[in-house]
Amino acid sequence: NMSILRWAWLGGGVVGLVLEGLAIWTRTPGDTLSETVWTITVNYPLVAFALGVLMGHFFWQRVLP
Repeated sequence: NMSILRWAWLGGGVVGLVLEGLAIWTRTPGDTLSETVWTITVNYPLVAFALGVLMGHFFWQRVLP
């Protein structure tokens, strides 16, 4: 039984893959997900820092033995 959250993650992943595939297929400079993220982080370096802190909370939220 898949919850709504799992369907949302699955749908987001599929949409992301489709958009990335279209970006690679059309070969327009600056339209891949990676290039978009690079552009955002160059203009707004605080976004990269905030995402790093968020990832730290996702993956290291427990004290390891």
